[in-house]
Amino acid sequence: MKILSDENIKGMVSYTDCSEIPAFVVMDYIEGPNLKEAFQRNYLEDWHDVLRFGVELTTIIRKAHQLPQRVLHRDLRPPNIMLKNYETDPENAKVVVLDFDLSWYRDAIEVSVAHQPALYGYLSPEQLERTPGVSTKNAAVDSFGLGMTLYYMRTGRDPVFMQQKHVDWESKVFEIADDHPYQGWVSLPIRYANLIIQSTKHKQSERCDVAEIKGELEQLLSIIENPNGNIAIDLLCQEIATRCASSLGIKKNIWDYDTEKAIIQMASGVKISIGPNWTSQSIKGLFEWSNTGPDKYKNVSRYLPDKTNRALSILKLAKAKVKGNPSYNVDSMSFLIEFNCVNKNEDIEEVSSAFVNAMREFRFD
Repeated sequence: MKILSDENIKGMVSYTDCSEIPAFVVMDYIEGPNLKEAFQRNYLEDWHDVLRFGVELTTIIRKAHQLPQRVLHRDLRPPNIMLKNYETDPENAKVVVLDFDLSWYRDAIEVSVAHQPALYGYLSPEQLERTPGVSTKNAAVDSFGLGMTLYYMRTGRDPVFMQQKHVDWESKVFEIADDHPYQGWVSLPIRYANLIIQSTKHKQSERCDVAEIKGELEQLLSIIENPNGNIAIDLLCQEIATRCASSLGIKKNIWDYDTEKAIIQMASGVKISIGPNWTSQSIKGLFEWSNTGPDKYKNVSRYLPDKTNRALSILKLAKAKVKGNPSYNVDSMSFLIEFNCVNKNEDIEEVSSAFVNAMREFRFD
């Protein structure tokens, strides 16, 4: 705490004095609820508040990590995070981090205070089970605590011991998207849920680092605060893909964060791929279909050219630039359309509607 105060790290509770005999520490009094109390009092209902407090929290932890002494908190959980002055001035409330019983810094002696089992869900697995070659002095320990805290902020549920290894962990996290939709940007809750999953990977080396968590939360917050601003192309693509999937009744996450694209499979066999064209900073789409043999599609060859042309007209109205001529083969009953759309988030409604209408041309029912 003295290191953090001396280095003027804002957002950490300030240290004033201490004594060993009698044992005490003097620090600033913080007026306001902690995150657990804030959730229980319904202060965290709004996505904007959840994200702005998330950004503040990760910014504070990141600054502590960047000090020459590299201070790790290692005990991030809702009761240790307060919202200063929230009840008197909620719009200007600030995050304050406290409780450094488990913290570590360079040259510190590895001695920690024991935890109650009920709080184990916020501790990284390497803090609970010693693993050869895995250090508890790694910043990914705080990534885990941050991820579980983000989980609590939307669900109000404390994670249980080793919950990240439960078979239903990911499905439970993605329930956030159903329970807390955001109408202005339907994929925002899905990205938030995925951030929790990536931050709480059981294997330390697979977790997002704190800088990545901070960057993702900042992107999501900017969507709310400045929806007409410069939004990253991959976020635009995911939003369009999510809207298209929703129009087909597909509610699960269809975005692949490794390949950075979405694959939507229609009942008719049509496959739609949506992803970023990083070179041109545009939205790349691909419609393809090939006959899989069911008798119900045996007459597709009669109207495949017309349907393909109608889909092209719809896409062109949305300023799509089709790559070459559409490729379709009436003998093998297959087609391929590749196109790019402009990267302007103000056109997202138009582009999404065009994608959906083009998809409807290929239902073949």
